[in-house]
Amino acid sequence: MLSVRWLQSLSLALALAAPWAQSNAQIKWDLASANPPTNFQTINLNRLVEDIDKRTNGALKITHHSNASLFKMAEIRRATQRGQVAMGEVLLGTMVNEFPLLAFDAVPFLFTSREEGVRFWKEIRPYVEKRLAEQGLTLLYVQPWQPQGLYSTKEIKTVADLKGTRFRAHSPVFAKYAQAVGAQPLSIPYTELSQAIFTGAVDTMMTGITAAADLKFWKSMPYYYDVQASFTHNIIFANTEKFNALPEAVRAEVRNASASAEEGALQNVIALEQAQIKTVTENGMKVLQPDPKLRQELQAAAKPIIDEWL
Repeated sequence: MLSVRWLQSLSLALALAAPWAQSNAQIKWDLASANPPTNFQTINLNRLVEDIDKRTNGALKITHHSNASLFKMAEIRRATQRGQVAMGEVLLGTMVNEFPLLAFDAVPFLFTSREEGVRFWKEIRPYVEKRLAEQGLTLLYVQPWQPQGLYSTKEIKTVADLKGTRFRAHSPVFAKYAQAVGAQPLSIPYTELSQAIFTGAVDTMMTGITAAADLKFWKSMPYYYDVQASFTHNIIFANTEKFNALPEAVRAEVRNASASAEEGALQNVIALEQAQIKTVTENGMKVLQPDPKLRQELQAAAKPIIDEWL
């Protein structure tokens, strides 16, 4: 004889499965991102995909194409708009030419602390969602990066030491900043960065400590100055038409999974940052606090860019 507990469990399982059973077919999506498989942003996206699969009982299957294997970072937003993929992930700063407000998290030294950046993001998020909606995109999830530090192949004592260096600029705003300090800005995708550093094509740049841990910068670019120049984010969005075409119950679970992924993301990034600083230091990288004079000069170089953004 079947137990009452077993029958109750079966009834609950059937109730949860019912909304997706009505859709009659499994839905398949593609997700395009640009970071390598070992990067924490990629790992977090994989977790999101797994969570969505679990929450929807397999009704929505998402295939994650990382490492710019489908589209380069600069192409992902338009590919998602056109429906070539259903979901995409990009660095917020890659969209600043069309929407200058989005440069807030990339303008060097606009904020003096991570807390300021977090507060501002909460204020402008509705505007970002509105802007994306106008482009046929639905914002799902936001993932912060670690603070942007200064990397160099040689010791940097003053801003004058940056003059003439080949500066990898990952966004239009940082290209302007490279010019402001007298460096030559170079646009190099993350997937090609390791080779560029190894061959000497790049001397300096600003990015988070994750890059050093992922790509083993200590071999060719051993100096890291914790200047905390900016606090950047990646955003994950869906093609709005495809998102709205999902059964209501599936769409709700995608929202729930995205909210869960975003919750606690900042604390996870801080913990990862501490672990990665330990890793690169143990491998011989010099993780340094900037001299007060150097910090002052770096901030002064950013003032025209801050004024322009304001």
